[in-house]
Amino acid sequence: MESGRHPRRKVLPLLMAVLASGCGGAPEEEHRLPVAAAQPAAVTRAGSGFFLGDPGRVVTAAHLVAGCSAVEVVPEGGAALQAAIRSVDAALDVAELQVSGAAPTLAALILDLPALGAALTALGYAEAASDGTLLRLPLTAIALPIPRPPERLPLHGAIAHPGMSGAAVVDARGRVMGMLLGRGDPAAPGSAELAERIGFPVAEVAVAVPARWLPQPEAAAPVGEVTVARVLCLSG
Repeated sequence: MESGRHPRRKVLPLLMAVLASGCGGAPEEEHRLPVAAAQPAAVTRAGSGFFLGDPGRVVTAAHLVAGCSAVEVVPEGGAALQAAIRSVDAALDVAELQVSGAAPTLAALILDLPALGAALTALGYAEAASDGTLLRLPLTAIALPIPRPPERLPLHGAIAHPGMSGAAVVDARGRVMGMLLGRGDPAAPGSAELAERIGFPVAEVAVAVPARWLPQPEAAAPVGEVTVARVLCLSG
């Protein structure tokens, strides 16, 4: 009888070892539920802006940053910076952002409106969500059949490029005289009212905010060529 028990004595420790290796020998991570990877924020809108006013302040179009869960600013030739919304004027369509860290040179301003026919340039990023090439678009200050409103300056030029909202409008010396808000769209809500106010078909003009309505640099702040930036509206 003793000889019949010996195999069982050997089998029992072996069975225990097998069970132990099956339950506790595998890495603990294999038994954990998979953790969902954090989804990166998606770019929902992209446009342009530029540094103006206090150090780290970026001016852009208010409609570009409306409803964003986060905003990023990518200075020309630089890395992306997180931006906080400093102020918004929805009626004027101007927003001010604030970024920390590197403070590019602030733009020089010219407060006088350009003469009719003056050659101007819009500096911005067409299709900014996918293309980082700075675009320079020629514009011309135009005359209207009725007095133009003081808070809008109509310009003529080929500017039908998504992403140019918030672009700096500069004169021949590179001084900022306004910010581009976009090209008129006759099918958009409120276009008829805009066309009546500026007295020109909105499909044929750009609308810019004159420089005197933009935040002014501090007297002691260094100024120079405008530093343009991509402005990205993120969700998620």
